[in-house]
Amino acid sequence: MKVKTISYAKVFPLAAYVNEKIGVEIELDDNDNYDKTFLTAKNLVEKFHKDNNPQLEYGEIIKFPQQPEPTPLKIIDYKAKENAEKQIDNATTLEDLDLLIADAAKYNLVSQFNEKKKQLSQ
Repeated sequence: MKVKTISYAKVFPLAAYVNEKIGVEIELDDNDNYDKTFLTAKNLVEKFHKDNNPQLEYGEIIKFPQQPEPTPLKIIDYKAKENAEKQIDNATTLEDLDLLIADAAKYNLVSQFNEKKKQLSQ
């Protein structure tokens, strides 16, 4: 059996799910050394990749910007929110109402709080 050609190909990762396949095929003469020719093919492929991807430090994969951490879901205690609404509605003095400002902010009842504050201020 006589080997007439040697081919070498390699897949290089460029980024997440992005690859580049580079290959070369070398035709052998009668007196060529198979091992040296194979190493030559490999070196050609490696050099071509390195020369044509200067944005990469050799062997490095392009990194995509990190996605921000998703904000955790806010769990709302609807019973507590309902109680806060009732307390705001039932407040009879500005002093009583001022004690509920934290709950108004926590349960997104600021507009209701401000309405009641206007009402009590009159």
